[in-house]
Amino acid sequence: MCSALVEKEAWSLIQALAPPAQLHLVESFARHGENARQDIVALAQSLASERDAALQEVADLNARGRALEDTLHHTTARMSAHTASKPKQCAVKLEVPKYGGLASHQLLRWIKQVSRSADALNIDDDEIRVSFGMSHLTGKRSIREYVHDLRFLASCVTQKSSVSEETKVTIFMNGLNDSAARTQLFRT
Repeated sequence: MCSALVEKEAWSLIQALAPPAQLHLVESFARHGENARQDIVALAQSLASERDAALQEVADLNARGRALEDTLHHTTARMSAHTASKPKQCAVKLEVPKYGGLASHQLLRWIKQVSRSADALNIDDDEIRVSFGMSHLTGKRSIREYVHDLRFLASCVTQKSSVSEETKVTIFMNGLNDSAARTQLFRT
């Protein structure tokens, strides 16, 4: 009803004008109507292109999401296979008594204790295991040191490298008995 009143008032205003003014007014309404129609068409085209771009972006995001999900599945499968094959173990230090070779000591028990302690420390290399076991021996350490020195000297002779001066003096002094020559060597 309100629009009917507005329409009647608009017609009464238009009829009050002269015919050329009425024509001019109708032409301006037509121009405004055409401009509004063109604006609506442009807006509709803009919205359609934005909608197409948004749909394309959604499709790209969906494809990227599927690719990331596939990568995640492959990565978790590899990680679970990797962790399942090699569990991480923490090293634990176990105390092992020293073996002195006495009759009361049991060699097999001591070897088993050293082996368990090396396993607890995650020692896999055989040379390191032997060194670990030798570090828990007591007794004739001087003989082991002497054998080590002999091995060092033998390696120096076979490699034709010169023996260090400290080693020469030590061997020479060990070969001397208590005498004036030894005392003189110590003083210099």
